[in-house]
Amino acid sequence: TAIINNDFPLMTGAVLVFTLVYVTAVFFIDVLYAFIDPRIRYS
Repeated sequence: TAIINNDFPLMTGAVLVFTLVYVTAVFFIDVLYAFIDPRIRYS
């Protein structure tokens, strides 16, 4: 695996991709709540 072979660029890229996917998913879920429940307002 990349960790055993000390492939740091691959590990850095994988962490970056997973982090971007997670942040994007949380953002869209947060925006989706406003459409589902109109009582939610963002200031």
